[in-house]
Amino acid sequence: MRIPSSDDVLIREIDGEAELLEARRFHGLCYLEAGYVSHLSPEGVIEDAWVDSSKYFVAIHAERREIVGVCRFILNSDAGFPLLQEFDLYPEWAGRFAGVLDNCYEVSSLAVGGGLQHTLVSGLFYRQTVRYSTEQPGSAHLLAAMDYRLLRLLRRWMHLPFHKIGEEREYMGSKTVPVYGYMPELIASVANHDSDEADYLMDGRSFDEIGELVLDLRESAAELTPGTEKAETA
Repeated sequence: MRIPSSDDVLIREIDGEAELLEARRFHGLCYLEAGYVSHLSPEGVIEDAWVDSSKYFVAIHAERREIVGVCRFILNSDAGFPLLQEFDLYPEWAGRFAGVLDNCYEVSSLAVGGGLQHTLVSGLFYRQTVRYSTEQPGSAHLLAAMDYRLLRLLRRWMHLPFHKIGEEREYMGSKTVPVYGYMPELIASVANHDSDEADYLMDGRSFDEIGELVLDLRESAAELTPGTEKAETA
């Protein structure tokens, strides 16, 4: 799958409390209009327990200087992870994350506005996910509550071997699947299947550099595997 690229949009971490509120309002409005939530707070945001433990990223239109997309990475905290609380994990995965929570992060709150190709902005956030894992030692374990159609797309067309780790359920307006991704496995799979896609996701870094990054990630955080029963990956 060829992900479109553009110099019109840049991804960066939010800058200050005012932009955080703007990003949360953008996210809330997108989800309200899509029917994923039924109401917003008086401030126009979705209230949850994970705001303070999240790194928020925004997609900014270079010319209009406005937010056109939002995504956040939820880090480990006393609040835990939404996915581990909201979904029933398969017995072979239950408890597998207990010892590595500090090396996990959950990708959440992806919201993209109109006027731009959804694939473009989403692709930039996928690239930010790879960048984060390769720049933060130990951040090799990725969690996500993913729409079943998106999961199918990412597996089939982007060759991303996400593991389904629990029962799917109606969540935020659609049939949603709890998944786990081991970043070295994801990077290696893309590199082995599609050089153009690997070049995009890795910001143009060479295959030798990609190989070194995969090794570094594997050394910093070992892959999680299911317990005695076989987990579903198809």
